[in-house]
Amino acid sequence: MIGKLKVAGVAALGVAVGLLIVWRLQPDRRSDSQQVLEALVAMQRAVEAKRTGDFMEHISEAYRDSTVENKRELMRLVQSGLYERGEFHCGLQVGTPQVDGRRATVDVAVDFSIDRDGRTSAAKPFTVRTEWAKEQSGWKIVRAEGYMEAEPAFGDGAF
Repeated sequence: MIGKLKVAGVAALGVAVGLLIVWRLQPDRRSDSQQVLEALVAMQRAVEAKRTGDFMEHISEAYRDSTVENKRELMRLVQSGLYERGEFHCGLQVGTPQVDGRRATVDVAVDFSIDRDGRTSAAKPFTVRTEWAKEQSGWKIVRAEGYMEAEPAFGDGAF
């Protein structure tokens, strides 16, 4: 009797593992544009929640821009910004992603402010131009320009 239970348990475990593998290997049915837009929403939430890791998971290891040399430098910049005290408010208006094969670009209009004990410090609305690459783990940002326009909301010495 115990032997049959062991066999049934192993069989059930095998079926569960098989289903998990099939589920993980099936292709993503969302369009490329939808995947990029969902990543931007996740990044917005990460900024407002001040979660560096959640933000950086959408940044490619190949990241470069005119302000920072690589992903590591960008992470330090993001960390220093997110350590700022106060509540962050980050509103995004996203254009339609322009997808060309495994590359995409999308302009993001940003309205950013920090509320510190009832006093709001805001940057003028600005646009960030993002460039994306489709990697094995999904769509990742490889370049972004214009995000430094958020600097006035941090006040003197934040950057």
